[in-house]
Amino acid sequence: MLALHATTIRFADRSYIAISRAADSQGISISQYVREAALIRAVLDELENQPGAPTLTTAHDLLALAREVRRLADVESGAGITPVVPSLDA
Repeated sequence: MLALHATTIRFADRSYIAISRAADSQGISISQYVREAALIRAVLDELENQPGAPTLTTAHDLLALAREVRRLADVESGAGITPVVPSLDA
């Protein structure tokens, strides 16, 4: 099992409403939306500091990154993964 760390983030009302609407439109929780946004920022910061890293220049590039971050977050949390159960029929 993975160790998960909790943190508290405070938002002003207008920011919270905007984030809530964005998360709702994607069918995910506010927590998941904020997690993914933080991971995207971390990846972008890391890419910026690596020589020869791919340049993300279009909205399409950023959306592809966001999808990959969501996929990795699902794998990390165990969501969406069907456990492999060994067959007893041998």
